[in-house]
Amino acid sequence: MDLPRLIDANVARLGEALRVIEDICRFELSNTILTNECTTIRTKLKQTCQLLNHAELVNARSTGSDVRAKSNVPKRTDLQDLITANVKRATQAARCLEEATHQQTFSHIRYDCYALEQALWEHLVRAPLIGPGIYVISDSPNHLVQLAQHPGVPIVQYRNKSASKSDIYTTCKALSRELQGTSALFIVNDHADIAKAVGADGVHVGQDDIPTPVIRAQLGQTKLIGRTTHSFDQGLIAKTSGADYVSVGPIWDTPSKPGRPGIGFDYLQRANELGIPFVAIGGISGNNITHILAFNPPLIGAIRAIDNIDFLWNAISTQSSIAHQKN
Repeated sequence: MDLPRLIDANVARLGEALRVIEDICRFELSNTILTNECTTIRTKLKQTCQLLNHAELVNARSTGSDVRAKSNVPKRTDLQDLITANVKRATQAARCLEEATHQQTFSHIRYDCYALEQALWEHLVRAPLIGPGIYVISDSPNHLVQLAQHPGVPIVQYRNKSASKSDIYTTCKALSRELQGTSALFIVNDHADIAKAVGADGVHVGQDDIPTPVIRAQLGQTKLIGRTTHSFDQGLIAKTSGADYVSVGPIWDTPSKPGRPGIGFDYLQRANELGIPFVAIGGISGNNITHILAFNPPLIGAIRAIDNIDFLWNAISTQSSIAHQKN
C-alpha cells in the first residue's frame, strides 16, 4: 500500500473541506462562533501534520497518475448541499488518516467535524425564525402548501385540534413530502412523535404539554421546539428549558383560543428581552397589524388572517424598510 500518497491526498482533502466550511461560516452565515470553531479544527490539523514527514508526502504525490485528478467539478444544489458534501469529505478524510497514520488526533478532528455539522444545521434551521415574516397556522394542507411558496412565509404549522391522531399523522406525512420543494419550515402542532415520524422541522406545544427537555430528547438538537406563552415569566421559563421560540399571545381575543382572553401589549413590549425569537399572535388582522409592528416582532402569526397574506406582508415589509433606514 502506498501510504504516503494516501496520507498526502487525505491531508489535502481534509484541509480543503475545512476551508470551504470555514468560508461559508464566515462570509455566508457571518457566524463568529462557527468560524472560530473551524479555525480551531484547522489549527489542530496543522499541528498534527507537523508530526508527519512532509517531504516524504510531497515526494509521493503523483497527480499525473491519479485516476480522479481534474475530474468534473460537482454541482451543488444549494448551501445545505455544499455544507453536507464538505463535511462528509472532511470526516471521510479524517477516517482515512486515522487508519493510515494511527494518530489519535485525526479521530478527534473527525468527531469535531460531526459536532460542527450539527451546529451548522442548528443555525440553518433556526435562521428563518429571525424574520421578518408571517408564521402561518392552519388545518388546511392546501393552504399550507400554497402559502409556503409565499416570499413572506418562512414557516408553516399544521394545527388541527379536532382530528384524530391517526388522521393528523397521515396528513402531516403527505404535507412533509409536498413542502420539500419549498423553503418554508414545517411545524407540527402538539405531537412531537408525529413531527419526528414525518420528518418535520419541529413541533409547537402548549403550556400543559410535557417539558421541553423531554421533547428535545425525542427530536434531537436540529429540530425546532416552540412553546405557547401568555406572559413574560412563561417566556423566560420556556427559554430556560430550551425552547427555540415562543408564541406571545393571544394579543386580542380570538376564536382560535376559545376561553382565553387577550393579553394586550404588556408582554409583547418585553418579548425582545427574552433573547429568542417570538411570534406575536392572536386576533391580528389587516386592521390592527400596525399596532403589533410597533414592537418589532420577528414573526407575525396568522390563522384566520391567512387570506390577507399579501396585505400583511406588505405592511411588514414597509415597516421593516423604515426601521432599516432609521438604523
